[in-house]
Amino acid sequence: MKRIMLIFGLISIMILVSGCIEDPLTSFNPEVETACEECETCKTCQLDNKAMLDVYLMNWAINVDNDEELFFEYSVRNFGNVEAKNVKVECKLFSSSEKVVKTGISSAFNVASQSTSLEYTTTTASGLNENDIYIGACYVKGCSKCDILYKRIPSLAEMFEN
Repeated sequence: MKRIMLIFGLISIMILVSGCIEDPLTSFNPEVETACEECETCKTCQLDNKAMLDVYLMNWAINVDNDEELFFEYSVRNFGNVEAKNVKVECKLFSSSEKVVKTGISSAFNVASQSTSLEYTTTTASGLNENDIYIGACYVKGCSKCDILYKRIPSLAEMFEN
């Protein structure tokens, strides 16, 4: 407990000394001002009327009523001030040896500005071994007039695109 309090205290001191924290979620919003006007390191990212999308995989599962169908359930977050149109999401299921064993691609849909959309896509579940361990991941495959957040992170871009 003392270590947690000490760490919290050090973080608080660092914040007071630096005087500025950049929020990664609001830094994409062109209308949001920085938290600290006198701090030169705080910057706001302009999106030039584009959507900024990211995907969070909430769950993947085999359909209880049809064991040949696999569901990917995910949420798509639009951080921009513009509606994202023609969004397509691709979900992959990786085996324990890090090989892609299943892929599901959504049909096109739209996501309103500064909102989250709950979606799902399906694919076949054939060939999965119940004794193996699998990990799912989803990403935005494409959209009209939008930026895709994972493409700004090189290690994620490499994983999803290869």
